[in-house]
Amino acid sequence: MTPTQSQLWQFLGLPQWQCAHPERLPLAPVPAAPRPEVLLVLGKGAAPSGCFISDLLTALSLTSSQLHTLSQADWLNKNKPNAPVMLGLNVDGELDAFHWHASLPLSAPQKRALWSCLCRCYLEH
Repeated sequence: MTPTQSQLWQFLGLPQWQCAHPERLPLAPVPAAPRPEVLLVLGKGAAPSGCFISDLLTALSLTSSQLHTLSQADWLNKNKPNAPVMLGLNVDGELDAFHWHASLPLSAPQKRALWSCLCRCYLEH
């Protein structure tokens, strides 16, 4: 499908053929693949390192705008906003709302559990 044909089909709202590998067929419509957003809720005194944040961004192929950080107080004041992936660090109570929670600094088993959870959450969305 040429770019003009693809645009016409999109304009008319007709179903389009989707290619999982658009790099192989440069004229095919690019499939919509929304990235998940990650919400990181931090309790009192929690401050993840820049290395931790950059690892999250790199591991999940996220842009900095897709990773949101809130303090626990702000999260509660905003009526507990949700996201596809929610992480809680040094959070008191309400732990059932999070996909994963722990206290900083993370131990080696906690790091493995975190990355396992992130992979699972990332693949589900």
